[in-house]
Amino acid sequence: MNVCNNSNFLFLLYMLKIIMNLILIGASVLLMISLMIRCARAVIIDKESDTSHLAKDLSKRIVAAVILFLVPGLVNNVLDLVVVEGSDRLASCFSNANLDYISERREEEKLEKQAKKDEQHMLAQQKLAEEAEANKNKPSGGSYSIGNGGVSQLVGLCQKDARWKDVYFGAGNTGGTIGGSGCGLTSMAVMVASFYDKNMTPNKLLTELRGLGFSISSYTNVQYGLFANSTFLSHYNLEAEQILDTIGMHSATQNEFDKVLNYVQNGYGIIMWVPGHYTVVGPNPTCNNNQIYMYETDINWGNSCGAANECMSVETFYDKWKKNNNGIPAWGGAWAYKSA
Repeated sequence: MNVCNNSNFLFLLYMLKIIMNLILIGASVLLMISLMIRCARAVIIDKESDTSHLAKDLSKRIVAAVILFLVPGLVNNVLDLVVVEGSDRLASCFSNANLDYISERREEEKLEKQAKKDEQHMLAQQKLAEEAEANKNKPSGGSYSIGNGGVSQLVGLCQKDARWKDVYFGAGNTGGTIGGSGCGLTSMAVMVASFYDKNMTPNKLLTELRGLGFSISSYTNVQYGLFANSTFLSHYNLEAEQILDTIGMHSATQNEFDKVLNYVQNGYGIIMWVPGHYTVVGPNPTCNNNQIYMYETDINWGNSCGAANECMSVETFYDKWKKNNNGIPAWGGAWAYKSA
């Protein structure tokens, strides 16, 4: 961009113009005051010798006044000799350095910056799509294979793990910590670790999401914008199906638990939204065909990370599930994941 159209540079020139004008005005005022004082002294003293000195002083001060008068023009001529960029002269930059033009340029720069940001985001989306297509036929990072989903065991992760529990979602220690409100992020990290990259962790996933262009400043950005996001899923070679689609919490039924069990038996990982929490269930070799394994991401059902993890029958699972205010098991939705 032409430097003479840069609002910050123009503002610097604007301040320089103000300083120059103040100096010129101040010098002119001082010159006038000194002339008045000198004339007053000559009148009061009224000596011939002093009158002679007065004439000399007046001539000097008149020359100084002429020079001050010519300074702006001389400065402008000098600036006109300085080439800033291409054929533009510094003098034209000075003429543009006014508040109205600076304000106009700042608004235009905001629009230009947003347009550039939008273009970068579009290029990032295209790159993700190309990567997803290139990785489409690559094997996932899961260690086991079973049924249609692709794994017989999920990778267990806990949001209160000491390695990342104190990591904040937002910059400047804002947006809550993974340990305090990272159940959704941890649940997604379980899916990525189980089906794509077994070394994935919640804090690593948080960093990668920002690198992919996702605006993650709090846990809500993860909960409401990630579980079925096609850009996110394609990058990690995942497919998602919302098997329980509800708005708000509702009382869970054993038929719905049977539906979840069917997906688990086919090697899917499940993220479930329960009152105030996201948790994970899925397959595990230690369970029999009629059981679901709880990969609890928090410590709500145990006194330490992993203490709540166990094989459960559908009936036990239903009985232990988080309850609503009426004491009935409840949830607000469930998503099933597998390798694409």
